Amino acid sequence: MKLTRLLRPLSITLLALFTLIALFYAVINWRGAHAWKKAETQLRAKGEPLSIAELLPEPVPDDQNVAMAPVFQELFTHESTSQQPAMSLESPPKARLKQLREILNLHPNQADTLPAFDRARASKFKSTPELEAAFTKHDALLKELEDALNRPLISWNLDYEKSFLLTMPHLGILLDLAKVYQLRALMRLEKNDSEGALQDLALQLRLATIAEQGSLMIGYLVATTIRQTHTNTAWEILHRQAWNSAQISKLGSLLNNQDPLNSLNMSLRWERAAFLDLTAQKSFNLMYDLIGIAQDSNEKVPLSVQMGIWVWKALPEGRLDSDRAHYVECMELIMGWKEAKELKPMSTRFNDRIKQTGFITQAVNIWTYKSIPAYSPILMRAAQIQANLGFVQTALAIERYRLATGRIPDSLDLLIPDYLPSLPQDPISGRPLFYNNRRDGSYLLYSIGWNEKDDGGEPNRDAKQGDWVWPSHPGILKLKESSKP
Repeated sequence: MKLTRLLRPLSITLLALFTLIALFYAVINWRGAHAWKKAETQLRAKGEPLSIAELLPEPVPDDQNVAMAPVFQELFTHESTSQQPAMSLESPPKARLKQLREILNLHPNQADTLPAFDRARASKFKSTPELEAAFTKHDALLKELEDALNRPLISWNLDYEKSFLLTMPHLGILLDLAKVYQLRALMRLEKNDSEGALQDLALQLRLATIAEQGSLMIGYLVATTIRQTHTNTAWEILHRQAWNSAQISKLGSLLNNQDPLNSLNMSLRWERAAFLDLTAQKSFNLMYDLIGIAQDSNEKVPLSVQMGIWVWKALPEGRLDSDRAHYVECMELIMGWKEAKELKPMSTRFNDRIKQTGFITQAVNIWTYKSIPAYSPILMRAAQIQANLGFVQTALAIERYRLATGRIPDSLDLLIPDYLPSLPQDPISGRPLFYNNRRDGSYLLYSIGWNEKDDGGEPNRDAKQGDWVWPSHPGILKLKESSKP
């Protein structure tokens, strides 16, 4: 009798507890599903793609596809026993393109000897018999590579189901190739082969386009590095005044097809689609994928992580829908720069949003704050690359003007319409790039930079401060040291 009296209230307590737990799960699941449905509806109304399947290009003929050329296909031929690390950029040992690293190994201390326009540092490159012999040795491979790059279409055959664990071995090779073409351009410049140098610059632009095609944010960042290499090489040739008007016009036409900022938003869409595809699985595997551990690897998962995975698995599925809705909301904020035409303000708003997010919100939306990268530096880098594009386009027009008139223009307005259809815009201020004719045959082009302040064309070693500057000649810049408080 006593046992019955004890069991009855215990049973009622347990029933109430289970009811509360069931109600908690139901509320969380409903709220999560409602939040995600609302976010999805809004994005669909804008025509935004929400899965990688929606972003994949139509199939292209193999003989027109850069990725299907044998020299690139070798990059994806992994031995069955090999284990590729997460987000690998490394290619298999037998890929022939890796042989071109022999050329790079023959040119040590590249950072000190190669041109850097934003430091007004001229190239100290000197060709050597060994370097020339290496280029001769790999001439057939370089020709095969050039034929592959000249194919009109690009569609990488990647295993997109791996999402953030995607293996992209071509990206590391593309970075190496950009440097190889830079060395060859400088070597050709030494021999007064300005046409050959122009061809190498065109190939660098092709590499950048290929890197950002069908790729996550890492592909875009690789493309920005390639574009920086291209800009430095173009500056070196321009300050030497090595090109004629026809060659300048040809490079200008190629640059007109470049759109780094549009590529940024496309990469953001790929990032968003990868996250949504991965989290849509709502599976046990998701936890391993998001913490960057391949389940079939030999990596030992700490006990604390294993316990966290099991706890996470026991939570309501609705918390993942809520996380997905929060992720796309954050992404919409950072992608809104294009419609608002404000790179820096949108970056600031995004940073403020992240900083003001409380611990509970971050804990509830854990995968948003684990997966979403620090986008402010990426936006700043994108703005710099866009400014660089404007610098080169304007400098090419100035050089054509000089060749035609024997002097540089007093104002950039004199370049319109014969040398430029319109003046390139400063991506920060939204106004034409600033121009300072120094009256000695040299000039400065500049953007007001990330601090949104016109410093009169004075750069700073800290890219967040000072102006972003293109000097027409080496040695006319003096970099300020950072003046952070």
